Amino acid sequence: MELSDNLLGGRRGSSVAGVVINIILALVLLALVAVLIVTSSFSLCRISGDSMESTLHDGQYVLVGKGGETLSRGDVLVFSMEENGETTQLIKRVIATAGDTVRFERTDGLVNAQISDGGSVMTHVVELYVNGELLDEPYIREPMYAYYWAHTGLQIQLGVEYTVPDGTIFALGDNRNESMDSRYESVGFVPLTDVVGRVDCVLEPGGFLEWLVTLIYGVPFRPETA
Repeated sequence: MELSDNLLGGRRGSSVAGVVINIILALVLLALVAVLIVTSSFSLCRISGDSMESTLHDGQYVLVGKGGETLSRGDVLVFSMEENGETTQLIKRVIATAGDTVRFERTDGLVNAQISDGGSVMTHVVELYVNGELLDEPYIREPMYAYYWAHTGLQIQLGVEYTVPDGTIFALGDNRNESMDSRYESVGFVPLTDVVGRVDCVLEPGGFLEWLVTLIYGVPFRPETA
């Protein structure tokens, strides 16, 4: 009887150990599947600069779906562009797609606006119209100021209606007064062939996703806060 009890206890121990091993193997397999899905479907981008404030902040990481998405107005996307012989990537918001019209209009009222050199200036607010309708943009950091049209060489002129060409999109940063985007000749209308993908996820610190991204990409995960 005593020997039989010992044998039974041994079997119980082996059974528990087997369950634990199976759970560990299942978790490892799940992690590997997650790695394959993420690396084949997404790319990791780190935000640099403040052109998308207050939506995205310098130092944050985002997962970008690799191509194939149908872009719509309001989507945030990453695209490539050639600048001084080098390829760079920009992150902006889709404002208009092929066939849409865009027009910037200066309002009549003056406001006292803070400008990038730390001072202030009396200037007009600029409103954006898409297909003839004033665009509601709760995501922008602050109103667009006409001051910047006169001082930064924007190629898109106030009061002129532009049609987005086929195969392109019109994209702007949420921080309109501090953004290099489709208003500038160096960027212009963005060809769909230059689109890397749509931002599908903004990574926040902590939890399984942080661990997984660190495991896959080997990057320090320290997004800055606003």
